[in-house]
Amino acid sequence: MSIAQINPAYLLAQKNDLIQEAKGQDLKLTSPVLGESFKGYLNDAVKAVNTQQIDSQKLKVAYAEADPNVSLSNVMIQMQKAQVSLTALVTVRNKVVDGYKTLMNMSV
Repeated sequence: MSIAQINPAYLLAQKNDLIQEAKGQDLKLTSPVLGESFKGYLNDAVKAVNTQQIDSQKLKVAYAEADPNVSLSNVMIQMQKAQVSLTALVTVRNKVVDGYKTLMNMSV
């Protein structure tokens, strides 16, 4: 098999499917060949970040109410996960905006 025969989109879809399988979630075909749009990927990412932020807030409230099933370490880990995912989303958004500005400034 030569390098020219390797389809990067297929490899990316396989990687994402393996990650989802490892997390125990339902598998969802993520191949761009099947018609998934960038808007869909971005929308899914925003929803995932929102879910992590909500989970983090729920854990903080549960810990503040002295729930015996919630430890401080779990709260801190969830807060860090939420912060990292939000930072990554903001970085992607900034790169998309920069790319859009670059395209708009190109002369035709």
